[in-house]
Amino acid sequence: MNFRQLAHFSGLMLVRNWRMGGLNTILLLIILVIALISSLSWYSDRMQKGINARAAELFGGDLIIKSPRPLPSLWEQQAVNMGLKTTKVVYINTLAASKLPEPHFANIQVKAVDNNYPLYGKLKVSAANDTNKTENTQAKPTPGTVWLEPRVAYELKIAPGSTIEIGAARFVFERFLYEIPDGQADQFKIAPTVFMSLDDLEKTQILGPRSRADYLLMIGGPINDFTAWVKPKLERGQNATTALEGRLEVKAGFSQAMNYLKIGIFLILLLAGSVMNVGLKEYNRKNDISIGVLRCLGMPQSQVIQVLLLQFLMLIILAGLIALPLGFAMHYLWHLALGEMLPTGLANELGSINGWIGIQALLFCGLFLFVFGIQHWLGLGRIPPLRVLRHEQAPPSVTHRLFFAVKAATIFALLYFYLNDLRLVLFGLTFLTVVVALIRFFCFILGKFLRKVAHKLPVVPNIAALNIARYMPQRYIEIIVFTLISFAICFSFLLYDSLLNSWQKQIAPNTANYFIFNIAPETLQPLNRFLEEQKIHIAHVYPILRGRLTELNGTQLTKKEGGESIHNNALTRELNITATNQLPQDNEIIAGKWWTPAEEMVPQASVEEGLAKNFSIKVGDVLSFRLADQIVSVPVTSVRKVAWANQQPNFYIIFPKSMIANYSITYLIGIRLLPQQEPIIDNLRQKFPALSILSIALIIDQAKHFFQQLSVLVVWILCFVLIVGIISQNLVLWATRKEREVETAILKVFGISLGRLLGIWLWEYGFYAVLSSFLGISLAYFLQKFILLFYLNINPIVHLSTIFITIGINGTIILLATAVNVKKNMEVTPISLIR
Repeated sequence: MNFRQLAHFSGLMLVRNWRMGGLNTILLLIILVIALISSLSWYSDRMQKGINARAAELFGGDLIIKSPRPLPSLWEQQAVNMGLKTTKVVYINTLAASKLPEPHFANIQVKAVDNNYPLYGKLKVSAANDTNKTENTQAKPTPGTVWLEPRVAYELKIAPGSTIEIGAARFVFERFLYEIPDGQADQFKIAPTVFMSLDDLEKTQILGPRSRADYLLMIGGPINDFTAWVKPKLERGQNATTALEGRLEVKAGFSQAMNYLKIGIFLILLLAGSVMNVGLKEYNRKNDISIGVLRCLGMPQSQVIQVLLLQFLMLIILAGLIALPLGFAMHYLWHLALGEMLPTGLANELGSINGWIGIQALLFCGLFLFVFGIQHWLGLGRIPPLRVLRHEQAPPSVTHRLFFAVKAATIFALLYFYLNDLRLVLFGLTFLTVVVALIRFFCFILGKFLRKVAHKLPVVPNIAALNIARYMPQRYIEIIVFTLISFAICFSFLLYDSLLNSWQKQIAPNTANYFIFNIAPETLQPLNRFLEEQKIHIAHVYPILRGRLTELNGTQLTKKEGGESIHNNALTRELNITATNQLPQDNEIIAGKWWTPAEEMVPQASVEEGLAKNFSIKVGDVLSFRLADQIVSVPVTSVRKVAWANQQPNFYIIFPKSMIANYSITYLIGIRLLPQQEPIIDNLRQKFPALSILSIALIIDQAKHFFQQLSVLVVWILCFVLIVGIISQNLVLWATRKEREVETAILKVFGISLGRLLGIWLWEYGFYAVLSSFLGISLAYFLQKFILLFYLNINPIVHLSTIFITIGINGTIILLATAVNVKKNMEVTPISLIR
């Protein structure tokens, strides 16, 4: 037969198999898997875009190149040629002066920008020092004018319209500056900002050969190609930081969400693959007689294999035609329900959907399921027709074992290509292999035990126990699948509990939403009195010491090749170091130990985990810092895990309080303001004009809203795992129904009542439900600790109610599915099987 005839014949066989029943359940599972994977992939792609856009808004650009010297103009031109937006920014610390009516001076940080600034967001400014009269704008200071933070105006004793001197140039103070959409600037900096045009910077003559300035090139748009082009060209002292790398508090929370999506996809694929392995065996068994007849009629082996492959291809195409529109509809519903967590432009732009992602999901699912069927199809094509007609399997051979290895390698490659997460794939497949081996051994021991005790049981449990023992070599596949279903349901519940608990802790009710910093020691007590009088909740108070990290064990520290930019940048700036004798909330010691009261007078340091990993800092190493005009060396006594997503001050380095006694320090206070208390900020600015105030109330509100919406997404994934589990259990029971039909008919011949027959099946599958629930919950309980700690980076939490809910759900699903299938089995008569 030519290909057209083979395709036509394959279609006829597919229709015939559909009419025989069973194929509809397999098709339903394939449709569901493709729909779920495609919808999750579409939404995760849109969510990733939203993550990057949000981080870029906070960071000031999708990519920021920072250098201690002017950057080559070729780099900006290359970015423009690639269709990217660019802007140049220069930071430099200097002195500003006002001469009228009498001289005043202030340390300032000049921020000079070109006409393209800002790439994202707007500046918050006002013509008067009044937060109630602010406006959001993308305008910049005109040449000859500057915008000042209120603290600069206070220190220089000037008002809008006054003149200030910066270097060799004079400028007119035009507006007050409250917020800048640029995460590169240090939020808790010592010097307040003076905002000016980049064209005016040269007039000041403050840039010289020995000037310590930062030259930034901010880039907006799809940066992957440009990043790959520019990174090999970076020299010593230069770095390129993406938005997510630069905003750890954003990266931490969103990466947990993306990792949970990956785990959800992996669980769905785990269930689908294990169940399809059972379902396709039954489907192939129904084809055995047809294939045997075709071989007897002289069809070549190659054409037999082609017929089987064409049937599977038609099945996948049919499933794809139904599943992809269904997946898109599901994604669209998520988009409507959860679109508020995305930036406005992206949330409204439905045309940004990537159709290739759906095709990719279809191809992946097709190949993934194809791997489970190809071995049997190749076997049918090779073995003699008589053996096929007798339903005899070919004896294991070296080729069979080799093909098993190839199948395992193919599954690994497919999962790695799709999930792009080596840790998850390796751990997941290793876990699956160990579980299969352990359950198979456990079932072997259990079968022997039931044979010994069955005669001591009443009639109905006796028959059920003998059935379990007799079919244990074949039924262990069912137990494995039921265990994996129970594991997936329980594991999803446990992850859901732990994630929600972690997110609720990160945004606690008393989380500080305003920060007051640059507080002089003599101002601390009057400020505390003012806050107490206004009944404002003080969340925390930190002393701040500025210092530069210089050496590790006497060797000068340099940027680590391949390290994270945010950590490498710790060497190019002064760090905010705090001192406390109490471990900060949401900090966890992962190496070493926190100092005891007896050790508080000993110089030592606690280091943040990311910084320690980046520079290979271990407990016992000696770090050197430049503090003011001194070099101080201290041993590392502990390494801390920090909750970057909690929107609170976190520190790379912490000293004991005794170490800062002889240094000039300032203080940072975090306060919690209720909406009705926010007008107090104006009084605070007027009473303490030298202080700097930072509001993160909007960021916290956005984070709360995001986590609320994200919890809905997690519930969706949990429901999907549950739905796949229900269909999977029905498919497993359908695939093994033939043996039950024969046994039912034989028992009816011997006159067993329908009540006892139902009791036998309920005892048997009730045992499977209890056993699989116990194994699945045990595996989920022990595994979730590893996954949560080492993969999602959060502390596990287990509610007993979750375990009981899982047992109830799993047992109910198995028993209901059993009752439905047993009802069909009890309708089978002995004469119908003989016919």
